[in-house]
Amino acid sequence: MISSTVPHCVVSKSCPTGCHCFSRTNMFCLQETINEIPDMPTSVKELILVNSDLTSLSAFSCLFSLQLLKLATNELKELPFDLLKKTQRLAKLYLFLKTLSRFFQALCFTVRSNSPTHWCLDGHMLQDLHMLEQLHLFQNKLHTVPNGIFLAAAVLPLHDNPWLCDCCLQYRQDLLSLNPEQLVYYKDLLPLQLFHETLTMANEKRKLSNTETLLPLMSNKEKGCWSCD
Repeated sequence: MISSTVPHCVVSKSCPTGCHCFSRTNMFCLQETINEIPDMPTSVKELILVNSDLTSLSAFSCLFSLQLLKLATNELKELPFDLLKKTQRLAKLYLFLKTLSRFFQALCFTVRSNSPTHWCLDGHMLQDLHMLEQLHLFQNKLHTVPNGIFLAAAVLPLHDNPWLCDCCLQYRQDLLSLNPEQLVYYKDLLPLQLFHETLTMANEKRKLSNTETLLPLMSNKEKGCWSCD
């Protein structure tokens, strides 16, 4: 196990059981029998953990070169706040977790872009990811996202979450004056017909229909199907 309490990094010279390795930089662990993270080279740049029996993770304290991490359809109940503390080169993070419904504890961190932008998210595990370019959170159970998450110039797919359309998401209206042409609905499950329309157009329809329902916001550079409880 990789643990933040271990004073040194145990390096595996061969591909761990249950994983497929391409050179020493790409590792795919896809088997259900995996219930703990195996020792692996510190040179690993891409790590994909899919359909495993993992229920918990310790900090990736030795994966200094990691640039892509994908955690999908595992049995993880939570993610430790220091999970990614040592993976400061991480640029792409995919989290498709059956039980991911919210983050914990507020923070602000900077992502790399043409003009550095501060994101305010819930969860200390993201605070050291200064090179993060893509954060994929679609197909989870997220009901809301905190103010500020859409202001960063990064890829942030959020579709296929059971969004709660209430006043907690009122701040999204301020984004309509920024780049509304990039905020496009591909398909929706709401009473209003919003197919291929910008949020500005959608907001006008909301006003005309005299409904108080707030419309879920589509992420920049991404299309998807939204539902709203």
